[in-house]
Amino acid sequence: MDEDSRAALLYAIVEEQTNSTKTMLDDLAVKIEALNTIQKTAGVAVVQKTSDALASFSRRWPLVVGASTLIIFLVAILGAWLVSMYEQGQIEDLSTQKSLLESEISVMQVQADTLAQKGGRIRLGTCGPKSRLCVEITPHQGDDEDLKDFHGSWTVTERDRRFVIPKGY
Repeated sequence: MDEDSRAALLYAIVEEQTNSTKTMLDDLAVKIEALNTIQKTAGVAVVQKTSDALASFSRRWPLVVGASTLIIFLVAILGAWLVSMYEQGQIEDLSTQKSLLESEISVMQVQADTLAQKGGRIRLGTCGPKSRLCVEITPHQGDDEDLKDFHGSWTVTERDRRFVIPKGY
């Protein structure tokens, strides 16, 4: 092959590659243009959907606010009713306790009156190592010599008071 034919062959190969590159660039430009169109269409669709959502919300927000206010109001009424029912139960319990205490006081008053009629004026206090309930006694238990100074008692230093622990306490 001579030099002219080689140059012609080389020229033909370069020409073919140039045409092929131009075709690929043209195809690529068409595809890029299609992608740009799709992107613009998608952007318009997103903007439209966002506008629709905002418009829908602007129509519905008064409904949401109204429903929320109604729910809060109903919860407040239910809470107030529950509190009043609880307090009414407490009042009934306290009324029952009051009547029981009043009846117990009247029984104790009768017992105190009966004791006072018998001449009893018992004084209670505390004595012993654990400050237990005690009854004050007189050290002079009678006229016999053995009963003049009773020593089986606890002595409290204030005013020389003497106490015994009653059975059962």
